[in-house]
Amino acid sequence: MHIVSHGKKGKMYKEREDTYRFLWEEGKMYKEREDAYRFSWEEGKMYKEREDTYRFSWGERKNV
Repeated sequence: MHIVSHGKKGKMYKEREDTYRFLWEEGKMYKEREDAYRFSWEEGKMYKEREDTYRFSWGERKNV
């Protein structure tokens, strides 16, 4: 699975059948499905509350 971040537009899209919308102003990310995400601003990491976990590096703007 791959996530592409559009920093200037302030939106993050997941390259699958479901799309993610990220609100930079509110600091929240909404997944257009039933499962939720937890984002840690301090660590700069994003955790998915399911079997797969996402790590997002704000500095490098890419997922590890």
